[in-house]
Amino acid sequence: MKIRTMLILIFLFISCLIGIVGHVSISLAMAERENALGIQSAMRLSEIADEIKHDINNRIEYVRLFSKLSSIQNAVKESNSEFEAVENMTGYIDKQDKEWRASAKTEITPFMKLIIDSQLSEELRKRTAAIRDVNNKTVFAEMFLTNKYGANVAQTGKTSDYRQNDEDWWLTAEKEDSFVGDIVYDDSSGVYSIEIAIKIMDDDDKFIGVVKAVYNIRNIKNIIETMEKDSDEPQRFRIMSMNGNLVYDTEDYTPFESVAEESFFRNMTNVSGYFIMKDEKGGGKLFTYEKIEKPGLVIVTESNINEILGIFINLINFIYLMIAGLIMFSLMVGAIMAETLSRPIEKLRDATQKVASGKLDERISIKSKNEIGELARSFNEMLVQLKKTQAEVKKYTGGLEKKVEERTKDISNKLKEITETKMALLNMMEDSDEANIQLSTARKTLTSALSKLKEVDIKKDEFISIAAHELKTPLTSIHGFSQLLSN
Repeated sequence: MKIRTMLILIFLFISCLIGIVGHVSISLAMAERENALGIQSAMRLSEIADEIKHDINNRIEYVRLFSKLSSIQNAVKESNSEFEAVENMTGYIDKQDKEWRASAKTEITPFMKLIIDSQLSEELRKRTAAIRDVNNKTVFAEMFLTNKYGANVAQTGKTSDYRQNDEDWWLTAEKEDSFVGDIVYDDSSGVYSIEIAIKIMDDDDKFIGVVKAVYNIRNIKNIIETMEKDSDEPQRFRIMSMNGNLVYDTEDYTPFESVAEESFFRNMTNVSGYFIMKDEKGGGKLFTYEKIEKPGLVIVTESNINEILGIFINLINFIYLMIAGLIMFSLMVGAIMAETLSRPIEKLRDATQKVASGKLDERISIKSKNEIGELARSFNEMLVQLKKTQAEVKKYTGGLEKKVEERTKDISNKLKEITETKMALLNMMEDSDEANIQLSTARKTLTSALSKLKEVDIKKDEFISIAAHELKTPLTSIHGFSQLLSN
C-alpha cells in the first residue's frame, strides 16, 4: 500500500472516529436531556395531581362536615319519621319516582316544587353558591339529601329521579361511608362532574341518610389552565377516564371520545410516569401522565420535543455541522500531508532506482528542513561519496589488473617447475619401487642365512658344553694329584 493511500486512510479513520464519538456523545447528551425533561415534567404534573386530589379531598370534607350540621340532621330525621308513618312506604316512593321521571326535563311538578322550594333546599343553594373557585364559579353543580329510604329530602334543583337507593353511589355510601365516582356527565346538572356521596350518621352513630354533591370538573380544568399559563413550555393537557374516555383537552375535542386505542394510551401502564414517542422525521413527543384512583381520572401532558428543546437541538445541529466541518478539514489536511510526505519519498524512490541502474550523477532536489529534507541531503552526499569511491576503485582496479597479470605469469612458471618436479618425483618413485623389490629379496635371503647361523650357534654351544664336561673330569683328577704331590 502506498504511503499516500495509507495516510489518507489513517486520516479518514480518525475523521470517522471523531464523527462516531461525537454522534455517541450527542446522543447520550440528548437522551440525558430528554430524561431530565421527562422527570421535570413528571414532577410538575405530580404537583398538579396533588393539587387536584387536595381540592377533591377538601370538597369531600366539606360535604362530610355539611352532613353533620344540626339542620341537616334534624331534617333527615324528620323525613325518616314521616316515611315510617306511611303505610305502604315502598309503594309511595315508587309512585312518586315514576311520576318524577315521567315529567319533562324542564317541568317542575307541584311535588317537586314542594321539595325544591323548602327551607332546607334554600339553605343548600346558599351553601353551594358560597363555595366558588378562582374564577368565581360555583364548585358544586348540584347537591341534595335523601333519607335512609333513598327518597329526596332537599335539593338545589331538579334531579333526574326521586328515588336514589337503587343507584350505585347511594348503595356504596351506605355501605362504605363515602363514594367518589368517576367523571361522568350528570343529567340533572348538565355538566361533566364527579359524584361525591357521604353517609349521614346521627349522634348515636346510626345511618339516617345520604348527601350527594356533584363536583363540577371545571375547577380541575381551572387548576390545569393555571398551571399551563405558569408553564414556560408549550404543553397539551388532557383529562380522561381510566378506560380512555376523553373529558377535557386544551385543544379541540369531542367530550367522552375514546382514545383507548391510541398508542400513547397503551403506553401508560403504571400509575405515573413519562415516555417519548419518536416520529419518522426524527422528532418526538414527550408524554407525562398521572393516574388518580379516586375519582378515576388520568391527567396527560403532551409536549413537542423539538419545541421544548429548540435551543438544545439547534446547538446539537451546530455541533454536528462543526463535526462535519472538522471531518472535512481533517480529510483535507490528511490529503495535503499525504501529498507533502509522499512526493519527496517518491523522489527518493525514483532516485534510488536510477542509482541502482548506475546513474550516480542523479541528485534529489528537496528543500524541506524536516527529516525527509535531511534524508535527501544525506542521500546526495552519499552519491558524491559513492562516485568518489567508484573512481578510486576504478583507479585501483587498473593497477591491480597489471599486478594480477604479472603474478599470474609467475604462478604459471611456478606451476611449470612444479609439474617438472612432479614428473621427476614420479620417476624416482618408480626406481624406488624396484629397489624395494630387490631389498625385499635380500631381506629374505639374509633372514634365511640368519636362521642357519642360529642353528650353527646352537650346535656350537652344545659341543662346547659336551667338551667342557668331558675335559672337566680328567682335570679334576689331575688337580687332586697335583695337590697331593705338592704336599
